[in-house]
Amino acid sequence: MDVLGQVMTLLRTKGHIYGRLEALGDFSIRFPYEVGHCLIVTRGSCFLVVEGQKPVALVSGDFVILPTSKSFCLKSKLELKRSTDITPKQGEDYVQTGVLAFGSGEGLPVSMISGCFSFAFAESRLLTEYLSPIIHLKGNTPNAPIGIQTILQMIENEITQAHPGSTTVIDRLSEVLLIHALRNHFESLSENNPSWLKALGDPQIGKSLSHMHEKPERTWTIEQLAKSVGMSRSAFATKFKIVVGKTPLEHLTEWRMFKAATMISDPTPMKIEDIALAVGYESDRAFRQAFRKIMGSSPREYKQRNLNKDINESNGYHSTHA
Repeated sequence: MDVLGQVMTLLRTKGHIYGRLEALGDFSIRFPYEVGHCLIVTRGSCFLVVEGQKPVALVSGDFVILPTSKSFCLKSKLELKRSTDITPKQGEDYVQTGVLAFGSGEGLPVSMISGCFSFAFAESRLLTEYLSPIIHLKGNTPNAPIGIQTILQMIENEITQAHPGSTTVIDRLSEVLLIHALRNHFESLSENNPSWLKALGDPQIGKSLSHMHEKPERTWTIEQLAKSVGMSRSAFATKFKIVVGKTPLEHLTEWRMFKAATMISDPTPMKIEDIALAVGYESDRAFRQAFRKIMGSSPREYKQRNLNKDINESNGYHSTHA
């Protein structure tokens, strides 16, 4: 599997909710999301302001992914300092109608397609920590991927016409957009910024990562990993830390805990000791200690928290989602 393929295997999403955002005149509206978000601009222009980031000018044809849970604002003008929060009532109406309208006064209309998502597997945290808070794919430029405008038009048609099966079609088309956006982002990652994402493209370190990812239950040592890629122990450990930003065993422990978190969240009951063995721990106590250190809670607490989250999601659109 190529590098992007490995990344996309991790980035699986759930809970897609799509609709249209319609704005007119002056507006500065804040979306206090607790999930990821994507935007497709189909008409007009505006500014995207994400907490802690430089404002981004959006125009028709642009596609944006916001993979983190930080709040963001959509503004007609940057000088508008005061923003209005999306209300729970607006969120409920959006679920029912598929349209959220805001803004006032005269001016050119702005239309966007809005999508919300959350990552389906805990391992995705290993990916999102290296993604930019704003991934911006410009659709109306000479460097835009071939066919990107066709995909955007197809999504807009599905949203507008609401044919049977539109939700499934939109999800699939959006995945294609997601791949294009991540490909552009992945290729732009600086060589000076260590991450396991970039390291996947290294012939030696990438191979060692694949070993760990494919067989987390194996009792890996630095010596074994180094030998598997034809390097000395010291050279391998040094290079791994430089390109990944963490030691081999630090990354392995994180990967194991995220894999364990996925198994704990699975609806099919599985004993903790079996999960521990599946990710390379013979000691139940050692596994629980490692899990708490990485995930911030015990396995039991983690499972209950995710169960409550699934119940809330099944009851409808979260009050902070618009």
